[in-house]
Amino acid sequence: MSSFRTFFSFTRREQYGIMVLLSLIAVIVSVNFFIRESAPAVADEEVFSRWEEEVRAFQEQQEIAAAYNDSVRAARRQYGNYSDYQTSNTKSYEKYQKSEKKLPAPFLFNPNDVSKDDFVKLGFSEKQAEGIVKYREKGAVFKSKQDFQKIFVVSDEMYAHLEAWITLPDGETSPVADNATVASREPVVVELNTADTTSLKQIDRVGAYLAQRIVEYRQKLGGFHSVEQLLEINSINEERLSVIAPHFVIDNGKIAKLDLNKSSFKDFTRHPYFEYYIVKAIFEYKDKNGRFVSVDDIRKIPLIYNDLYNKLNPYLYVSAN
Repeated sequence: MSSFRTFFSFTRREQYGIMVLLSLIAVIVSVNFFIRESAPAVADEEVFSRWEEEVRAFQEQQEIAAAYNDSVRAARRQYGNYSDYQTSNTKSYEKYQKSEKKLPAPFLFNPNDVSKDDFVKLGFSEKQAEGIVKYREKGAVFKSKQDFQKIFVVSDEMYAHLEAWITLPDGETSPVADNATVASREPVVVELNTADTTSLKQIDRVGAYLAQRIVEYRQKLGGFHSVEQLLEINSINEERLSVIAPHFVIDNGKIAKLDLNKSSFKDFTRHPYFEYYIVKAIFEYKDKNGRFVSVDDIRKIPLIYNDLYNKLNPYLYVSAN
């Protein structure tokens, strides 16, 4: 009774605080009890495993979609809309092409005696031309084409453009200076898909550097089906092509082709003409519709418009099995 009296001897505020505290304790105990009673059973292992697989598959799809979108955005930044892409110049497609700089038409010159103005006419800047002349004034003499190539202002691109026009003794063929000499020489004709650099250098306006570039690009393509494809190589313009084209014949049977049903994704992306998003579309179509029956089937892919089909077709085939 004394304890009871003590309780009621608390002030009204203290009594109220004790009642609130007891109520909170009761609520916590009750909630804890009901949570335990209604706790779900442990998820079945098989269901959980399936859920994990679905999550992984979803994540993979998101990653593939992101990569595809990135490639499409990159293509649009480079080529604009697809309508613009269809009509773009052949050089625009080529990853191998490193520069679109237009160099002036070259002429025969000896770097030991041409003037600063002549160097400018050949495509060098005023500063570069002045640097070459000053280098000569210090006593330097170019004894071979390679000596001229070693000057820091002569880039690989510039050297490839001028190499065949340099009149210095290095054992290589230089452009012919007069019609009488031309008439006295046997015409040089080589097969473009099998010629080595030695054979290519026999052609006027094709020096060692350019011959190497032709061979390297041919390896990337798997072979040429047209001499016009040489325009995709830096330093070969239409004027130079008009001179060298008559010296080439092409055996289309030498072209290495990709099998639409068996070649790997990586095999396709190695080829200069097959952008990532094009290869992705080809493989998605195959996954959805099964194997290709003919090369013509790729026309059913929305991204493959007529000009692109004509560009890719020489490098594709469908195996019998």
